[in-house]
Order: sequence, then C-alpha cells, then structure tokens
Amino acid sequence: MTPPPKYGCELTNGDWRGVPLRVGHFQGAGQVTDLTAGADTVLVWSGGSTEVTVHARREHGLPASSHRFVRHSGMIDLMPQGTVLEQVDWRGQRQGCVSAVIPGARARELSRAEGPGLDPEAGPRFGLVDAHVVDLVRRLEAQAVAGQPLGILYVEALSLTLLTYLRARYAGNAERAHDSGALSPRQRERLIEFVEENLASDIGLSDLAELAGYSADHFSRLFKRCFGQPPYQYVLARRVERAKAMLKDRSRPIANIAAACGFATQAHLNSAFKLRTGVTPGVYRKG
Repeated sequence: MTPPPKYGCELTNGDWRGVPLRVGHFQGAGQVTDLTAGADTVLVWSGGSTEVTVHARREHGLPASSHRFVRHSGMIDLMPQGTVLEQVDWRGQRQGCVSAVIPGARARELSRAEGPGLDPEAGPRFGLVDAHVVDLVRRLEAQAVAGQPLGILYVEALSLTLLTYLRARYAGNAERAHDSGALSPRQRERLIEFVEENLASDIGLSDLAELAGYSADHFSRLFKRCFGQPPYQYVLARRVERAKAMLKDRSRPIANIAAACGFATQAHLNSAFKLRTGVTPGVYRKG
C-alpha cells in the first residue's frame, strides 16, 4: 500500500538500487478509501499523535477487519501484498510517512534467492513499534534524499538488511539462513582483485555476491567471517588506503583523488579519511 498521488510522491528513481521508497504527508484529519498493496509494504511514520481507524481486508473476498489505535512518531505498519484498505480515517496532528515497497522481483534481485514475504495469513499489522525497521528505513530515506552519497553498495546493504530482518521476524514460514560454509582462497582472491580493479566505480553488494556465487544475505556473513568486516566497510577502507597513496602526488587535487577512489564527493572522502586516520586528507598530505 502506498499513499495515493495527492498524499505522496516517489522518493527513488531508476538509478536507485535499493528498496523503492515513497514519501507522504498528511494533514491533521482526513480519509482515504480503496487502497490496495500491490507488493509487501512497510510504512514508517513521523509527526504528532493521531487517532486512526482502519477497515482492511485481503483480496479475493476474505473477511474484513477493523483496527482502531493511536499512532505516534516512530510506529510502523506492515501490509502484505494483496492487503485492501477499504477505508482509513484519521484525526489529530500532522504526520508523514515513508513507504518501503518490496516487490518480489526486487527482493529476489537483492538477495539472489527466493524467500518468504510478509505473512499474508497474519494480515496487515498497524501501530507496531520496531526501532530496527525505523532505523533502516530512515537511513535509506537519507540516502535517497541526498542522492546516494555513500554509494550503491551501502544502499543495497541497508536494503538487504531490512529484507532479511523482515523475513526473519514477520514472514510466513520464515526460513533461517544457515551460517555454515566459508569463502575459499580462490573466492577471496577474486573478490580482492575485483574490488581493487573497481574502486573508482560503484560496487554493489549483489556484484560481489554474484562473483562469489552466493545469495547476497549469505554472502555478507561469509564475507565478514573471512575479512573481519562487512563488505561496505572493507570497500571503504580500501578506498581510503588508495587515497593515502594518491595523496603523495601533491600536484593532484583532492577532489580528483576523491573521484578516482570512488567517493561521491570530496566531503565524503574527508569524513571517511578522518574517521580512519584521525586527520583530513589535506593534513595527511602535509605530513
């Protein structure tokens, strides 16, 4: 379920490699009718306190249910695919929401594997409190608004984490991923080579997982076990190391070095560099 056009707009576009997002803004009182969730959807709410009444059902004529609750900032709603909101009424303070829409095709693209979605038998769930979901969606929202400054690998990793968590906690017949196995020396070597050859480009989690021949969620665990850190942190560390080597050429502008090392902006290089070395690139260059 996503808000109708008058209440929201798309936050992500064709360049976005994560879970599609939509943002909506709602006045203090109103009503919407006949909304259908075309895909599993998570709504994360912000704003003031609002009294909400929802009349919902599943498609194919299954029985309807009514939900009455007070919504506060930080609450989430979960709508399995096929949820029909026959009528939603609200009265209170202004609120906003970010919708994370999870089509099956995008879920398979992110995880490189089939997996259960939100449990349709449980029906829609409203007014839940789940700080982990809120945090992940807010981080994705920040990346979408800022134009993915931390790169597609970070966006994909956040999206996969959200997807994996939802499957583990809210999916029907949730399948627990197995932690067995390890990356072989050859797989490790190929991953290192690939990262070094592509540091100037956006490196996606799905790219690395496909290279190793695993689903993305299982690959992330194997990678951390092998390298001692998540893929995103490893790639970021390698970019900083390359920047350190390139800074020895004092004639090369720092902005140029940032681009050559795969940082979206010089400011991103500065923050990542200082976090790992304690100084900015400019100070490091001066010795």
